[in-house]
Amino acid sequence: MLFLNKAWIYGKPINSMVWFKDLFDNEKLPTFSPLAISPDMENEYLFFETVENEPPYSLKHWLSYFKKKCINFKPQYLKAIKKQIRKGDFKNPHKFPDYFDNEFDFISMAFQFGNSPKEIVCNLGLAFVKNGELVYWTNYNILPPDEEDAFLIPKDRVVRLQKLEHVQNFKDLWDSTLLEIFNKNLLVFYDSEVELSVLKTLFLNYGVENFSFWYTDVLCQVELSGNSEKLAELKKFGFKVKKEEDAKEDAVTCANVFHELSIVNPNYLNHIRHLDIGN
Repeated sequence: MLFLNKAWIYGKPINSMVWFKDLFDNEKLPTFSPLAISPDMENEYLFFETVENEPPYSLKHWLSYFKKKCINFKPQYLKAIKKQIRKGDFKNPHKFPDYFDNEFDFISMAFQFGNSPKEIVCNLGLAFVKNGELVYWTNYNILPPDEEDAFLIPKDRVVRLQKLEHVQNFKDLWDSTLLEIFNKNLLVFYDSEVELSVLKTLFLNYGVENFSFWYTDVLCQVELSGNSEKLAELKKFGFKVKKEEDAKEDAVTCANVFHELSIVNPNYLNHIRHLDIGN
């Protein structure tokens, strides 16, 4: 359960990317990890979003746990928790991405595909970094344009209709949500040759033309750092550190790694590229 991870009680997140810790053979660089929310955190959007989606019984146990520890909540947080426990109808008063002024250091992206005899799911995971902190992460199940189409993303992966709740047509998702945040922020991929080809295919299959954004990728930044051995290691293992039902974990891991790279190479903005309908 998200709330009861004790690693965050005293503001000390656990880094799950142990294999990446010696990327540059130096001391461990700082990373962030979305393990839990804390009673005094500054990110109101994330706190309220979590409370809105958490079952009342979990909140009740969580609140009791912190009371026993004599740890106080911000008044607005305590009020939100009590309302969710009492009525189960608390709604986040903040809107995304307005709460963050739609200005992020970067947004990392990951796709995930799952094969089975009957159905294959396409899922988009996003992680948002602002002022050097991971402030939000989410995912979207994407509905193929035609369930009978051979939607090859990537090669030899056929994406078909998955009967899930909250599956969206990518064109609708783009127009309602992604357009606003993608075209105003830097996108970060693990490997742009792969992920960008996936995104381009989505644009093509759904007839999306109103895109214009800057992007870079982790492999490019590692290569620029001159760490050829670590580049080979990244290409071999990638970011599939957990097999989840969505791509959020991969997007968060990508954000962690790129965050470390941006500390090592603060001039990464000199190596970003642009994509639009004419390019």
